[in-house]
Amino acid sequence: MVFIKCLRETGMSVEDIKKYYDQVNEGTSTLKQRTKLIEDQKQKLLNDIEEKKAQLVHLDNKLERYYRGENY
Repeated sequence: MVFIKCLRETGMSVEDIKKYYDQVNEGTSTLKQRTKLIEDQKQKLLNDIEEKKAQLVHLDNKLERYYRGENY
């Protein structure tokens, strides 16, 4: 259950989590599909992190302008 919670916290859809859980219950024959599902979610998470980093830079740039007394 800890890993299921982890998947949800990464933003994986409930539908994909159910698919993963069902595949786990099917056994080792679904290992390739489960690996792909997790790899795809990992990539989505990495993309989200990069997007958040860019947003953070944008906020920092705006704050620096304000700290310098600029009004835009």
